[in-house]
Amino acid sequence: MNSITALRWNHQWSPKLFSNATLTRSLYNFNTRALSETSFLPNFPDTTGQEIENLAALYLSGIEDYGGRIDFDYAHTPLHYIRYGAGYTNHKFTPGATNLKLTSTDFNLDTSLGSQSILSDEFFAYVEDEWTVSENLKINAGLHFAGLSVQNETYTSLQPRMGLNYSLPRDIALKVSYADMMQFVNLLTNEGIGLPTDLWVPSTANIKPQTSRQYALGLAKNLGAFGDGGAITTNDSSLAERIRCLRNYGAEKKYFHQELGRNSRLDELQAAFLRVKLQWLDRWSKKRTQIADFYSRHLSDTPLILPLSAPHARSSWHLYVVRSTDRDNLQKKLATAGVHTVIHYPIPPHRQEAYGDYATSAVRLPIAEKLGGQVLSLPIGPQLTTIQTDYVVEQVRQIVR
Repeated sequence: MNSITALRWNHQWSPKLFSNATLTRSLYNFNTRALSETSFLPNFPDTTGQEIENLAALYLSGIEDYGGRIDFDYAHTPLHYIRYGAGYTNHKFTPGATNLKLTSTDFNLDTSLGSQSILSDEFFAYVEDEWTVSENLKINAGLHFAGLSVQNETYTSLQPRMGLNYSLPRDIALKVSYADMMQFVNLLTNEGIGLPTDLWVPSTANIKPQTSRQYALGLAKNLGAFGDGGAITTNDSSLAERIRCLRNYGAEKKYFHQELGRNSRLDELQAAFLRVKLQWLDRWSKKRTQIADFYSRHLSDTPLILPLSAPHARSSWHLYVVRSTDRDNLQKKLATAGVHTVIHYPIPPHRQEAYGDYATSAVRLPIAEKLGGQVLSLPIGPQLTTIQTDYVVEQVRQIVR
């Protein structure tokens, strides 16, 4: 039986300091067996010497982990957001044990092939600072210390990491990153499709940890299609083929699925819409900002809690989300007046059924749960006219006054 268990404790030590501690246990086991029985007559045509041969094969593989980690978020100043933490995991690898037994009247073979269990201890500590240098420039810099103890060997690595985000005109962002990494766990697999018989094994005295240096450079810009759409660019042909497979239900060939995938294809029609809309993006972003400023000016003296835009940042105002202690009544009355609103979002992630295995009913995130009962998104978009936004403000003020 495979299982994952987690125990999490969150605590806000002060308005600036928040911590999240987690204990985990995971168990993965794969085993398969094959049995075969064959009858034959070695002295044919004399049938008095009938013999039976039995073949039994058993394959085992698994990983069992016990771990814990603690993470801290510290809002030192509006310009510096610091994260730090540490963690430890005890691994028990069973990287493949095969038992083969062959019996017949005159021959008996009973042998075991494969490795015994391997125990290892993995540990890490990190610190990083998200630094707002200016209105356009943000830098994330940090150090990650990692280590592994296995078979009387200890490997350690100090890994610097840095990311840079610079805002350019036309809502384009230049992103640059660098990271040193050391990998302590290795996957042994066939070159083709993945199978349950693939093995995860730790670095050992014979197989040293793998190291890498990663560089990334790119431009980012948010666009909106007439539906869902996205794109990935790469000069790695093997990576491109893998992505094409993942976006098409994990299949390179129709109805033949090598792995779990999803339906995530940007069709030609959506791409055509985006090409036309791109020339309007700056104008639409400016209109959203004008509507948000209008709402903020005319609703500032109401009991509503309004969204803020930090002085060192510029929002695209994808949503204009207000908070109300009587949110449901406000939404109902606005709907009666013909003003459509949306709740983004009524159920926080840790209360979603999809995360039930990770966040039980005992997990409490009071801030997220409070926001889920108060937030309400007012209409915003480049299609709204001045008459419409005036009407939204008028109706909201009448309800909450």
